[in-house]
Amino acid sequence: MSKKVIIDGILYKSTAEASRQLGISKSIIGNRLYNKFQIFDNYNFADTKIDEVMPSLPPLIEDDADNHEV
Repeated sequence: MSKKVIIDGILYKSTAEASRQLGISKSIIGNRLYNKFQIFDNYNFADTKIDEVMPSLPPLIEDDADNHEV
């Protein structure tokens, strides 16, 4: 079973798909996924850093009309 990867904010269903679309070999992509250097922080497995790529929305601020001062 292949793992989904996120590269430059784009989700790919596998390293093979990313390799085809980016024109980079699967071995280079794999090396960058496991590399701990900050230069390759944009290469991640989807299940590990999905929240960093797709952050959640901030909570909604509700207008409380009863508490406005005049």
